[in-house]
Amino acid sequence: MGQLSLTVGDTCNLPRLQDVRLIAGENGLGKIIKAVGILDYEIGGCIKTVFREGDFLVTSLYPIREEQHRLIEVIDELVEIRVCGLAIKNIYFKDISQEVIDYCNQNDFPIFLYTEKTYTENIIYDIIKALKDDEDNLYLSSKVHGLLSANLSENMVRRVALEINSSFHENIFVVYMKCNEDPKYIISTINNGPARDLHSTALLVENGVLLIISREEESINITEFLSRGGMNSGDYVIGTSSGMKLLSKLDEAIKEAMYAGRTAEAYGCDYINFNNIGINKVIVPMLENEWLKKYYNSMIMPLMDYDKRHETDLVKTACIYVNNEGDINKTAKELFQHGNTIRYRIKKIKGLLHIESDTSGFYEQLAFMVRVYMIMNNKI
Repeated sequence: MGQLSLTVGDTCNLPRLQDVRLIAGENGLGKIIKAVGILDYEIGGCIKTVFREGDFLVTSLYPIREEQHRLIEVIDELVEIRVCGLAIKNIYFKDISQEVIDYCNQNDFPIFLYTEKTYTENIIYDIIKALKDDEDNLYLSSKVHGLLSANLSENMVRRVALEINSSFHENIFVVYMKCNEDPKYIISTINNGPARDLHSTALLVENGVLLIISREEESINITEFLSRGGMNSGDYVIGTSSGMKLLSKLDEAIKEAMYAGRTAEAYGCDYINFNNIGINKVIVPMLENEWLKKYYNSMIMPLMDYDKRHETDLVKTACIYVNNEGDINKTAKELFQHGNTIRYRIKKIKGLLHIESDTSGFYEQLAFMVRVYMIMNNKI
């Protein structure tokens, strides 16, 4: 199940917090924000009774404006109760002393400065909204998890779909996207950006962005849809469902898109439709099957062990041999080897796997093993 956790570092990317400047504690930017609050009268006695672990605090430090040397005492208390960060409006504290900066760096405690251009209310509102978005995503992800793990009737699938988005039309198309970009940005752009579509929903599922697009018509141009939100489809690894499906088939469409996405990652494709993933329509859904794992390990481990002991490339040779559909000459050319070297390696693989005379055929079994290997290891 996908779960977005708002980190201290994420606050720097919130729309109205661009002028908030990190002063110290960079190594603490990965800390999770659980709540946001204002630090004011609590300074001087009740910090430990009011705030708790995971709080992100905003302050002008008014109570110690005339005693700026006390800032390190305040931060020491915040560090002790594991407050995750502090944003200081620079009305009274124009600069932070080196002593405080060093202390924050040593304790991985992020502190920020922001000017009067940034309103304290905006910081609080934007963080609260981001936390709410996290909760919403967790809720939606739980609904998707239920669709994927339970064998629901079409009526129940349709009902759950409308719980995810009550504005869904009857025709849906599903996209599964991955990239190096922060998925929170993609989800926020699609769900809350100026080009948002009320009839579509994006959420985090298994470290990727699941995009459910609904239309009254029975067609969709995914490149055009993403470009309206300022996104280039070529920047992502994308898997899509086979086509537009009825809302009551949402579970099937999600699985298709995710299986296609997993295949696209393994094959280094920018985009692939479920209809075009071939035998991976069977392999990807079965990756967690215990019998498949047992069979796969019985095939791959002898080759990996041999490669490790003898510093050879039998696994790599097997992959390229299968990708070239068993063509010795093409495999030799790709590996910069003589054809006889490849023949020797294939013979060695046959011997290690003990399937020379197996009724199901050597190449068929080797090809199946290679396809599973590529999907499991995201490599081709």
